[in-house]
Amino acid sequence: MKVLLLLLGVGAAVASDFPCPSLSDIYPCDCTVGTSGEPDLDCSGVVSNDELERVFQASFPYTQVNNLIIQPVSGHPGLTDIKSYVFGEVSFKHVTITNTYIRTIEEEAFTPSHDTLIKLDVSSNEIDTFPYESMGLYNHLRILDLSNNRLSSLPNLESPSLLSLDLSQNVGLTITEDTFVGLVELEALYLSRMGIASLPPNVFSTLTYIKILDLSDNNLAGILEQGVVRVPLDSLEELMLNDNALTQIHSSAITGMDRVGTIDFSNNKLTALDWDNWYPLFDQLTGVQVIDVSGNQLVCGCDVLWLLLDSDNLDKVKDSATCSDGIPLKDTDTAPLLILC
Repeated sequence: MKVLLLLLGVGAAVASDFPCPSLSDIYPCDCTVGTSGEPDLDCSGVVSNDELERVFQASFPYTQVNNLIIQPVSGHPGLTDIKSYVFGEVSFKHVTITNTYIRTIEEEAFTPSHDTLIKLDVSSNEIDTFPYESMGLYNHLRILDLSNNRLSSLPNLESPSLLSLDLSQNVGLTITEDTFVGLVELEALYLSRMGIASLPPNVFSTLTYIKILDLSDNNLAGILEQGVVRVPLDSLEELMLNDNALTQIHSSAITGMDRVGTIDFSNNKLTALDWDNWYPLFDQLTGVQVIDVSGNQLVCGCDVLWLLLDSDNLDKVKDSATCSDGIPLKDTDTAPLLILC
């Protein structure tokens, strides 16, 4: 009888852990079962490369994990690399690794996840080495967040499934005309706070499905040249160029906006909205208050008269736009301009 009770007790313990491994074997990681019925692993307490490797040498009764989280309040100096096969045979759907001292993610770190990984968020680390070349092997990867790291160069990226890519806050990262050619499904691209001073023409021209493009808070200055933002199928719904140093745009600098899209030019150094350069952009859009030119030093003279007399296009400008004298653009008196111009 004692043997039977002991066996029943062991069976109950195993049943209570499933689909998680024994918590004592994976300490300091914690395993819970989410709404998906699959295990979620929080390994924020891991303090070294060796400890992470030891955790995944445990016996996992269910090797497909829904969420892996390594998100310490303060990074541990001993955890610096995600090495090849460190996770053994365990695969993940969603990975969040942030606020660590990790510098390197090796080529085969997530190999078991080639057919499962949907989201990889490795933002806000110290990463300077990332296995871009293996991106095409992840058949269901939708979201890749590499923002706020130390990446310095990019190959030509390829992925059959990626929808969202965030490279923001990797200052000095080099972008070439072919960098994004292989991202055939991409819908959102975030390139803010990267110190970008210029972009090659047509760099976005192969992004057939792009909806969101964030170029905010960079060093774009002077005239936004011809073809810098050229999108092939009028898919672009949100374009962010705010907090740069732009003084003007070329008439064909921006093409491919969705008819109901929005554009943010706030906090630049624009002085003129002349018809020759700006009408082609206004003509792409049909919405109300969809162009933000607030925080600029607009000289509201003859160059804006065409806009003030065209109520449909004027409605496309956000009410927050002001002239250099502080008067709201839409309150500019046209009478003297009609005489002067």
